[in-house]
Amino acid sequence: FVMQCFQLYTASVLYVTLFLGGGENWGMLLIKAFAVLVIPMSLAFLFPRYRTEDMITMLWKWPVALGLIGLMFVGA
Repeated sequence: FVMQCFQLYTASVLYVTLFLGGGENWGMLLIKAFAVLVIPMSLAFLFPRYRTEDMITMLWKWPVALGLIGLMFVGA
């Protein structure tokens, strides 16, 4: 259990450092790492048995529509 906690913490700090610009200080780094940990975990707790078919249906509805709207704005 303790090793899994260290692994989650290390992965979130590495993700924040590589993809979110790190932190200006230790506090910002920890806040960003906490957000990177909490958001996916809360989604996993909210939808514990989310099936693949449900996810594909949801992904075809919202992200595709938002992407098409974005393409219309870029093309204009």
